[in-house]
Amino acid sequence: MTAMFAYTLYDDYRQGGVIEPNEFLNLEDGQVNQSDPFEYDIAYTDGWDGDRMHVYRKDGEGAYVWRTVWDSPAEAEEFASGYRQLLSHWGASERADGVYVAESGPYADAFRLVVEGDTVTIVNAPTTDDLDDVYSG
Repeated sequence: MTAMFAYTLYDDYRQGGVIEPNEFLNLEDGQVNQSDPFEYDIAYTDGWDGDRMHVYRKDGEGAYVWRTVWDSPAEAEEFASGYRQLLSHWGASERADGVYVAESGPYADAFRLVVEGDTVTIVNAPTTDDLDDVYSG
């Protein structure tokens, strides 16, 4: 999970990342620790208890349902907040309650993000019309 947030520090798509370099890089006296360069325990992934992903393919198009479970509702909301920033980084905008669309770019697709207590469910499909076909909740 940390990698998807850290990748935004190094991609060619947009300037800036969803997290700061010092959140991901293991620094000692301002230098990256050569034997242990990365810190995977970032705020957005802290409290993760597990997840399950179901991936689908139909007519050459992919989709998935990703359900994550967290230590608490607060941890779930923190992850969801980070994921919303991740969607924004990739050019997605919110269309309706919890539905985001990236019209172009490397992750051009539709996404639904639902937080229920300590669980975050993310549904991905090629279009908003396809979201309910993948998972209606």
